[in-house]
Amino acid sequence: MTLSLEAGMLKKIPMFRDVEMSKLKLMALASERLSYAPGETMFHEGDMPDAVYVILAGAVEVLRHGAGGNMRVAQLEAGAIVGELAVICDSLRSATIAAVTDVCALKIEKTTFLDMMAQTPQLAMAVNRELAHRLESMLANFANTQQTGSKA
Repeated sequence: MTLSLEAGMLKKIPMFRDVEMSKLKLMALASERLSYAPGETMFHEGDMPDAVYVILAGAVEVLRHGAGGNMRVAQLEAGAIVGELAVICDSLRSATIAAVTDVCALKIEKTTFLDMMAQTPQLAMAVNRELAHRLESMLANFANTQQTGSKA
């Protein structure tokens, strides 16, 4: 796949929509394209963060370890970004990410992603917006769980 094609794929992802094409080409150039078979793990809950992954094709599941083993909390499709929370917070991975289908992903090293955020206010704002939406959704789900639990 050509550099322009990878940059074009990144441009279609909402988080990268407002980033200049030249910066997306640099990001694609500094990234590694990886493939995962169904069931293969991209990273594990508790791992140190080394990179952010952009799902270019396929689907992954987000797994959290609980009392009964791994629990699936979400499934993400092409266009999703995973691993950015641990990279930004410099904390351990909060979930395991595993391929559900054949997956093609772009691995963006931690320093590259953080440098790009520092140099590109549009990207930093988009990342903040995405994290805020996730928090909002999580709080809504928690509130619904609490309401459902109190009716039981």
